Amino acid sequence: MRKHIFTLIELLVCIAIIGILASMLLPALSRARLKARDVSCKSLLKQYGMATVMYVADNDGYFPDIRSYLLPEHGFTGYFVAGGSALPEEITRCPGDGATEGLGRLGLYKSGDKFIKVSIGGTCNLTDSKSATSVGLRMIVQRESDVMNTHPSKRCQWTDYQNQAEDKVVSGAGLSIGRDKGGMASSMKEYVYRHGSNCSNGSFADGHVGTLRLAGHLKALNQGHDLVGEWQFPGNTTYPYGPRQGELSVYTEHPSVNY
Repeated sequence: MRKHIFTLIELLVCIAIIGILASMLLPALSRARLKARDVSCKSLLKQYGMATVMYVADNDGYFPDIRSYLLPEHGFTGYFVAGGSALPEEITRCPGDGATEGLGRLGLYKSGDKFIKVSIGGTCNLTDSKSATSVGLRMIVQRESDVMNTHPSKRCQWTDYQNQAEDKVVSGAGLSIGRDKGGMASSMKEYVYRHGSNCSNGSFADGHVGTLRLAGHLKALNQGHDLVGEWQFPGNTTYPYGPRQGELSVYTEHPSVNY
């Protein structure tokens, strides 16, 4: 009985078929991987939302401070880790922050003798002990009962974060108002849209998690970390995270936010 031996042509055909199948499957696998990271990020932000609700209930209606919430003595971390100890990176990092790390833009929080990487930050819809104003840094305290919080489902409090400052050591990752004034005209400062199609995830004041999209007239670079052209963030208005702290106004609709 004669044994069948593959000819060179048959072997090349098999290799070609395998290559075609791989080229068809790889994009699908890539999309599935991105989707899994997006779901994991939203799950993490859901925990932030729940912790915020508990923190507010235990602190007379006050929201945590975005400049110091990682410090164990400030209580916020205690809703994640027993005893209020420092948070592990599984809590402080977005699962999809690989590009952020590649650009060297992860925040670093010093806990004991080690640094914990941070890529989830708090927005201006929380208390800010070092808010930049026209008269310098000042503390702006926010409470759940404040008039600007009358639409909690439309006020993003926690979202994707990047750190472009020289000092990478933080006790809280706060997203600042205004575009960068240090010569980086295309910088979004601490804001980042790293979840595909110029999207970021956000935890809102009512505890739900939603999606925030970069406005259509803007184009992002570096996988959502920078912009083409200047970053014109109108800090005193609603784009896209709610009214500025201290403004006695309520949230109005904005097309870049998906609730």
